[in-house]
Amino acid sequence: MADSINIVLCDHRTFFRRTIHRLLDSIPAFEVIGEATDGEEAVRLVRNLQPTVAILETDMPKLHGIEATRQMTGLAAPPKVIILTMLSTRDLVFRAFEAGCVAFVHKAYVADELIEAVHEAVAERWFLSEQIRLLQPELEERFAG
Repeated sequence: MADSINIVLCDHRTFFRRTIHRLLDSIPAFEVIGEATDGEEAVRLVRNLQPTVAILETDMPKLHGIEATRQMTGLAAPPKVIILTMLSTRDLVFRAFEAGCVAFVHKAYVADELIEAVHEAVAERWFLSEQIRLLQPELEERFAG
């Protein structure tokens, strides 16, 4: 599909990764073109496949999601990176955006928010899960421009 949003999905938990893959596949405009189980594999896939979007767990083997994000956003054709995690501390959110992510989705809200986060990321707008939206003004002040 020429107009599809190509996605690389990375989470070391097989069941969760497959569940997210099915959710994304339910959207006709989305195409999951690669899956990774660790951060190093995710960076390799993104470098080789050049997806529009990369969805990353933070707590991954071999390379943490924040460092993988930093490496991905430094590529010649960087994807829009969405962090998908159970953790949502202020420090982690700020480190994710410093590394270059454009969306931060808490796994507890994934069914409700991930599809919207992908659309917002592709439109080059930030997206924050409901539980951390109170950080948005501070993030915008710190990272705007």
